Amino acid sequence: MRLDEIASKGLVGMVLTAGSGYMGTVAPYGGREKVFGTNPISWTIPRGDARQPIVLDIATSTIASSKVTFASEKGTTVRESALLDKDGIPTIDPRAFSNGGVLTPFGEYKGYGLNFMIEIMASLFAGFAPVCTSSFKIGNPILMMASSIADFIEPKQW
Repeated sequence: MRLDEIASKGLVGMVLTAGSGYMGTVAPYGGREKVFGTNPISWTIPRGDARQPIVLDIATSTIASSKVTFASEKGTTVRESALLDKDGIPTIDPRAFSNGGVLTPFGEYKGYGLNFMIEIMASLFAGFAPVCTSSFKIGNPILMMASSIADFIEPKQW
C-alpha cells in the first residue's frame, strides 16, 4: 500500500526503511565508514477535506546519494558537511563518494540517532537482526504502520 492510499482511508501512515550492509552509504556521527543506508522515513496525514494529504518523505543523510551522483556528472560541488572522503575528511567534491567516500547524517548526532532507530525498528519488525548485533543479515527491511485518527478523536476535529 502506498502512502497516498493510507491517507485516502483516513489513516495516518509512517514508513521506515533500513538499508545497511551492502547498501551502506552513511557514516555514524563522528565516524567515517559506510555503516547505514540513508534510512528514509515517511509520514502521511490525511486532511479532513478533499485536499491532498500532508506528506513528509526524508532521508536521514545530509544529502541524497542521487544528488551526489548528479553533482558529479554535472561537474558541480555538494554542500559542505554532506560528504567525507575515503580518509574521513570533509569534502565538497562529489567524486569522492564513488572513490570510497561516505555521506554524513543530517543534523549530526540527532540525524544519526534517528537513522539508528529506523535501522533497529524496521529490522526488528521485518525479522532481521539490526546492524548493531552480531547476527545482522543484509537486507532492506521496511516497516509500514497505519493508525486510524477516528480511534482517537472525532473526524470533525481534524
